[in-house]
Amino acid sequence: MTTEENRLLIRHKIADFINNLRIEHARGLLSRGGRITDVAYASGFSSIRTFNRVFSEEYGCSPSEYRKKKTT
Repeated sequence: MTTEENRLLIRHKIADFINNLRIEHARGLLSRGGRITDVAYASGFSSIRTFNRVFSEEYGCSPSEYRKKKTT
């Protein structure tokens, strides 16, 4: 593996780690209510689209679907 490949791998793992922390924070905020847009920004995401994609990859559903499941 080249040095550049190592850098890309490390950068990818760091981004995954950070997104995981953000999604865990968002999960807690979702359970308290509030707008999903506000939850996304409060969790460190600068794009609602990215927030929805990362959340769906982690939990297999959208943030709004997750909230509905947890409140019913």
